[in-house]
Amino acid sequence: MLKLLFNYYVVLKTCWIVILFQVLGFAALIGMDQGKDILQALCFTETGLLRYHTWFALFGVTWWSWQSWRASRVILHFTSFDFIKFSDRYALQAQVLIPRALGVMPLLIMSYGLVRVTGWSNSLIYLTLALAFWLYLFYYLRKDIIVLFLSRNKWKLLNIPGYVKVKNNAYPAQFIWSKQRRWVLFRVACISLLFGLIIMFPVSVPQFLGSATIVFFALGAWLFVATCLDFAERHFRFPFTFTVIVAVVVFSFFNNNHEIRTTAHTQDTRLSIVSHFDQWYTARAQNSTDTIPIILVACQGGGVRSAYWAAQVLGELQRANPDFDRQTYAYSTVSGGSLGVATYKQLLRQPDTDLTADAHRILSKDFLAPVTSWLVVPDLIQKFIPFPIKSFDRAKALEYSWEEAAKYNGKSMLAGGFLEEFQSDSCIYMFNSTRVENGYRTLLSNVKMDPKVFNMSEDFFDVTHTDIPISTAVSVSSRFPFITPPGLVYDKDGKRWGHLVDGGYVENMGATAMLELYDFIRKMADKKGYKVEFKLLFIKNTKVEYTTKIGGLYEVLAPLNTFSKVWVNSGQYDESNTNLKNLYNGDKAYFITLDRPDDQIIPLGWYLSPQATQRIRGQLSKQTSAFKHELTH
Repeated sequence: MLKLLFNYYVVLKTCWIVILFQVLGFAALIGMDQGKDILQALCFTETGLLRYHTWFALFGVTWWSWQSWRASRVILHFTSFDFIKFSDRYALQAQVLIPRALGVMPLLIMSYGLVRVTGWSNSLIYLTLALAFWLYLFYYLRKDIIVLFLSRNKWKLLNIPGYVKVKNNAYPAQFIWSKQRRWVLFRVACISLLFGLIIMFPVSVPQFLGSATIVFFALGAWLFVATCLDFAERHFRFPFTFTVIVAVVVFSFFNNNHEIRTTAHTQDTRLSIVSHFDQWYTARAQNSTDTIPIILVACQGGGVRSAYWAAQVLGELQRANPDFDRQTYAYSTVSGGSLGVATYKQLLRQPDTDLTADAHRILSKDFLAPVTSWLVVPDLIQKFIPFPIKSFDRAKALEYSWEEAAKYNGKSMLAGGFLEEFQSDSCIYMFNSTRVENGYRTLLSNVKMDPKVFNMSEDFFDVTHTDIPISTAVSVSSRFPFITPPGLVYDKDGKRWGHLVDGGYVENMGATAMLELYDFIRKMADKKGYKVEFKLLFIKNTKVEYTTKIGGLYEVLAPLNTFSKVWVNSGQYDESNTNLKNLYNGDKAYFITLDRPDDQIIPLGWYLSPQATQRIRGQLSKQTSAFKHELTH
């Protein structure tokens, strides 16, 4: 028995590349909430594009399964084995059965993921399991199918390669190429076609195919590339893999293609906070002797979940009290919160809008598919090129997807310049980002950010003297680790200034900047005798109690887990200051929090399924009721 198991171990070890890609797929789809939400959306009972996504995902996972089986077979064909064996039959059995098992494993992974998120009610589960059975049967009967097909085929062009018998010794490279040439060229053609379409149409093609299909196809495509690299390394006896790794490391010093987009150089004519607030207060106090309410809003980060929740909450508050926007003086936002506020404010400028419905139309789009497709296609290819190709930057694909989704009457509301659109606005915007080189906050604002007011911070527009698209400003505030890269920034003199990442690295609530602004203008208002009262509104989407147990690998996982939890909970420290009544007399703090039960999937990422958006909207009335009552009384 031990000898038999050793035979299987040797074969499995040889197919480590295939197993690695399957582990990655399992982790992405089963281990992450975003992957679960992608699977949750797949169902034949859905209408419109989601039904197409379901069929495309089925084709995509079949492609990945076929590539897994094909890669396993080819790897075994050019590998010699020295088995500990009872007989040739048992030795060869492992080489036959393991590729078949690996060839249906992607379908089983998808089925398992679907069962976990939908139970057994989804008909796609049964179709996927049936497909796994028939695919395994095809692998089993493949030799007979090939013989039957070749005996009846009348078109020479359609002749497929003959059956290659499994043996313990490696086949010559020329023989493998003669048998596999057509299959290799066919796969190259398929991969080149889809990769080309993704590069030419960075938003429409990925969103048409769907995130699940992109993930499945990418796993199969790059598995094929890795198999070719492994084959070349064994055939030419040259360390291609090591050479590629060294090249990627060396090229990274020269090929940074993640420079942020700019629109035009501009003179910094922004007002100071003092001048801006004086104008804002005067416009509201000139016809009133009552105390002026001032609302300051902080929107927590959290990808499109944060954006969707923030836009829905703000739209609902505006609907309940048409003076809400007029009373709101400042927004301090992080990550997706910046996208939510930008969407809401731009919708306010449009005629005849339904704020919550239009925000749903915009922010329910699949933003994950474009950025993921560019992560695994052009931006991954960029790693192997020694010079930067700016058009391959995956952050641009994400920005373009926001701009495309936010079109209103044929014009994108998020494509215009940040200063062009917001510099003359009556409220203050503070998009929080983090500078990699020193860990300071970098604030993107339509007023000048005084470092004496905002501790350990830098003013983006004071550094660059260039305007940037609104979508880019949002992107700079929401650069998730690995999904979106650090944005490269040049200063006003054209010198490399540094890199910007997600504002949540410092503090994920936006509370720090909001409280600093509050402290400054409250003291200024008191000094000038302004009759004002402040309402600090925190819009949250992350669980307060968020615990993850570590079962092993403590020295590796403990720092990573600690960092992620501190990142998530960072805003709680500043929020606690408001709960401890560290506000001036008469000022109050309010919290509107998205409830996220453990049995509901509302993921952090750039895609929300219809089920997730329905759960969010279902909470809107209840969670905003207390603050709506405050606004109207």
